[in-house]
Formats: sequence, C-alpha cells, structure tokens
Amino acid sequence: MTESKNPQLLPAVAPAVILYIVLNLIEGFISLPFREASSFLSYLILKITGLEITLNGTLLSTARMTFDDIPACSGSTTLKVMVFSGTIWSFLQTKLSKRYRTFVALSCITVALLVNAVRLSTLVLIATIPVSRSRDCYTKSPGLSPSFCHLGLWSGSQKQ
Repeated sequence: MTESKNPQLLPAVAPAVILYIVLNLIEGFISLPFREASSFLSYLILKITGLEITLNGTLLSTARMTFDDIPACSGSTTLKVMVFSGTIWSFLQTKLSKRYRTFVALSCITVALLVNAVRLSTLVLIATIPVSRSRDCYTKSPGLSPSFCHLGLWSGSQKQ
C-alpha cells in the first residue's frame, strides 16, 4: 500500500465537505437573511457614495430604477465556496491553534457577505450612470469598450 504524499489533506477536506453539505441543506433558511444583510450593506455603501437610494427589505430603489436582490443573487454560492476554501486552508495551517483555524474558517462567512454587498453595490452604481453620457461616449469614441463607457471612465465633453 502506498503512503499519501500529503497526509494532512484528508483531515482538512473532511470538515470542508461536511460544512458544504450542511450549507446546501440549510440554504433555504439562510438565503433570505443573507440577501437582507447584503442589501443592507449595499445600501450603506451606496449611501456613502452619495447616491440617493432607499431600502425596503431586499429592494434597493434609486431615482431611475429598483433593484431586487433575488434568491439567485443571494451570494449563497459565494458563501459555500468561501467556507469550503477557507476551511481547507485553515486546517492545512498546522502551526496555527485549532481555535484560530476555526475562527479563520468561520470568518469566511463575513468575507462572503461583504463580497456580495460590494458586487451588488457595483451593479447598482453601473446601472444608475446616466444613459446619455454612455451614448455620447459611444458616438464620440466608437472604439472604446462598452464597460469603459458605462463605468464613467470616459471624460469626453457633454452635450449642452
């Protein structure tokens, strides 16, 4: 029988797989609170940027449109991947105490929540850039990429 080259991998993967399975089983219960938390953090981020926005549950409303953090955008996949990866990484760090490794694995939940909130905030910001500026960008500089125009990174003259 051959010995494994990395005997620490199985003890690291086993808890990660268990957590992944548990998160899949409770996804229906954590999806709404995770969406609400992401929406609230996005609301705070967008308020800091000066955007006029209101929050009602998972609905973010601007003057131009309303955004809903729907279940498909809840960030639960990000959560599962972050917890899985973080658990494997933390359990491979044998020089760290078990308490610290557990803390690192569980902090992935917070990181996943923040990543989802930043993603949602970015989508709202991109969608609220005035369309006239984007059209002006396309007509004056047709070679620019659409994302360059939509992000407002083009500083061409505005029509009066």
